[in-house]
Order: sequence, then C-alpha cells, then structure tokens
Amino acid sequence: MKKIITAILFILVLLTVSGCGIFDKDKDKIEYTLSEDGTYYVLSYVGENIEELVIPEYYNGKPVLEIGDFSCCQKRGQTSHNDSKIKSVKIDAKLTKIGDSAFEECIFLETINIPQTVTEIGEAAFSKCESLKSIEIPIGVTQISESLFFECKELESISLHNKIVKIDSSAFYGCKLIDELILPEGVEFIGERAFSMMENLQKIKISEENKKFVSIDGNLYTKDQKILIQYAPKNEGESFTIPEGVETISDFAFSGSSIIKSISIPNSVSVIHSYAFYKCSALGNINIPNGVKEISLCLFEGCTSLKEIVLHNKITKIDYGAFIGCTSLEKMEIPESVTEIGGYAFSECSNLKEINLPSGLAKLPYAMFEDCTSLETVSIPNGIEEIDFDTFLNCTSLKSVYIPSSVKKINNGAFGVCTSLSDINFGGDMNEWKSVDGIRGFWGNKKYDWCYGSGNFVVHCSDGDFEK
Repeated sequence: MKKIITAILFILVLLTVSGCGIFDKDKDKIEYTLSEDGTYYVLSYVGENIEELVIPEYYNGKPVLEIGDFSCCQKRGQTSHNDSKIKSVKIDAKLTKIGDSAFEECIFLETINIPQTVTEIGEAAFSKCESLKSIEIPIGVTQISESLFFECKELESISLHNKIVKIDSSAFYGCKLIDELILPEGVEFIGERAFSMMENLQKIKISEENKKFVSIDGNLYTKDQKILIQYAPKNEGESFTIPEGVETISDFAFSGSSIIKSISIPNSVSVIHSYAFYKCSALGNINIPNGVKEISLCLFEGCTSLKEIVLHNKITKIDYGAFIGCTSLEKMEIPESVTEIGGYAFSECSNLKEINLPSGLAKLPYAMFEDCTSLETVSIPNGIEEIDFDTFLNCTSLKSVYIPSSVKKINNGAFGVCTSLSDINFGGDMNEWKSVDGIRGFWGNKKYDWCYGSGNFVVHCSDGDFEK
C-alpha cells in the first residue's frame, strides 16, 4: 500500500512540475536550450530576479544564436503581468533571431543592444516594454513584426532603415512619445493600426519615390489617395478636411487626437472603419456622408465632447459600442433605415436625455443604454419583440417607458437599477403582460430579475394595472 501511495505522490509531483513549467524554476536562473540540429544554443529562460542580462557569444562551447519565444516573459498565469525585473540587456552573441514575445511586458527594460547579425525579430518581442526609450533596428531586419513595440509608452524615437519593406499590424500602437515618423522609401506593406494611438505624433514622412504610400500635410495615405491610413494626432489645427477622392477611412485613423474639434468628410467616402475616431476627446463636429451605410464598431468610443450627430437615412447598422462613453451626447435621432444596432451602442452616454428609436428593429440589444444616467423617458416602437440583457441597466433617471405588445421577452437586468422608474405603459392587456414578465421574473412572489434594484413602478395595461 505504501508503495502505491509513494508512486501516486511521485506522479503528482511530475504532473505539478510539468504543469507549472517555468514557474517552479529558480528565479535567479538563466537557461539555454540546444537547437534541434545540435549546432547552437537558444536562450530559453531568464529568472524573474535577473536585472542585468548578459548574453554570451558562446555557451558550452557552441554559439548562442537565438533568444527564444517568451524567454524573458515570466507570467504567473495567462492574464497576469510579467514578473521580470530585467533593466538592461547586453548581447555579446552574434544572434540571428529574437523570438515572439521574448521581452513582452518587461516593464523595467530600459536598454538593449541588438547586434547587426539579427535578421528576424518576432511578434510582440518588445510589446509593453514601458521603460524602453530607444532602440536600433539591425540592417538585416526587413519586417517590423506585429505589435513589436505595442504600447512602448516611453519610446521617444525610432530609426527605420531603408531595407524595411513591411510594417505589420499594431507595430507602434500606443507609442505616445514619438512625435515624428520617417518611413522607409521601400516599404510596401503597412498593417492595420500600425501607427494608432500615437498621441504626440505631429507628422509622418515618406519619400515621394515610394510606390505604395504618400504623405500629405504630414498624414499618411495610399499612393492613389483613396485610403486615409493615419492622421497625425498632433498635426496643427483644430479642424481638418479630408481631401476629395478619399473613399475609405482606416480603423483607428484619427484615434487619440486630443486637439481636433471638427472633421469634414467628403461625399467620396463610403467606408469608415472601426475605431476611426476612438478617443478623439475634443471632437464636437463631424458629418457622415450619404455613401456610408454603417456606423462601425466603437467608431466614436470615448469622444467625450460630441454633443450631437446627425445620421442620414441611408444608414442601416449601428455597430457594437459605436457611441460608448460619449458623455456629452444629449440627443440622438436614429433614422428609420437602421435595422440593426449592436450591444453597448450608447452605453455610458451619461448626458443622453432623448432618444428616438426606429421601428425596423427586431430587438433592443444588450446593454444598449447601460449607465445612461440622464435618460428620463423611452418609447419602444411597435415591432420590437425582445429587450435584451441589461439594455437599460443603471438608467437611474428613467421614469417612464412605453413597451408595445409586440415585445414577448424581457431579459435579465433589462431595467435593472432603474431607481426612478415609476411607470411602464404596456400596449397589451394584463394576460399578455403576465406572459412577458413570466419569461424571466416571478410576478407573484415579487422576484423580478429583469428589473432588480429598480423603483416601485406601476405597469399600466389596456385593461388594468400591476404594481411592483
């Protein structure tokens, strides 16, 4: 019996070690792993207590040629921060590769010398290295990988040599101290959000000889000027007119601008991609051209100065979070052409007092008006069949609501914490209301999960009233 118990304990220990992997290793340890062909070593693990990392040219008589994926990224769980304390990296090795996420979230990393022998730097290798101020890209590297310098908030400058042909998605996203970008003459590809949320960027420059892109007044376009790729957030002037002929505004194109108050969009524009005006905190005036059919995902999220916007009657969709956090928005007229609205579309619009809803909707989506604390009355159009989860959650000023008899289902929290709610006017009779309320709540024993924490309201039906 003792032997069986001992064997079980031994197996459990093995499982624990294999499951935890790097987490049980010595925090002061540095490890190298031999390559598959046995000719060189890869730096594979750096303990979290290492502050000054020196990578030698040779280890056990063989060259060190790579820094492995996630090698300096020691996390205590998938969502936790990197525990690494690395401040500086001195590389004596003739490296050829730095792997994916090699130094991701090394928040104390300030300096690193990358040898000219390096030809590949993996995705997110320096992502969220918040203390990194400068770095030199070796001449052999031809691609700035996806999220390579994502949210390197202290990165002040970057020199991109002319051998670089590709700058991938989110490569410099959130590098908020860089004020000027000079793009390589030979760059052929720029991914989505490559230069987004660079809050202090004043201008983007690129050679006139470049065949794919052009800079106009410091802003980046495709060579044919049909796509506005990136507006420099600190470009001079509080207003901006997009040139006639531009057809598409890229996602995050104006993101992070704290200066621009007015944007004029020409009728040639037919597509405005997601997050295009994300956190344009001063933006108060903008037009939507008739060719645009959709208000995209989180298009105006965090536009805290936007008070009113006119939507034309060609728009058919308002996507998820389109106006989330537009805290100055007071009134919204949604045209009858809109047949689809995404969740959280107007969430956290704390000054929204009036809203007109179109009749073409089948349902009011989840959290559509969550935390709209100034909304007082709502009339839900006939034809809507469902009010989704948390639609009016925490609308603390909401006093009266009209619900048509077409509504067959009210979901959990739809009118939760509506503390001022006093009247619900229902378009049907009492039996119909019992059916609607019975979907989620228990009318007889006062347990209402669709209106938990709300006021003591009265439901007015065509043939009588119910009191909460």
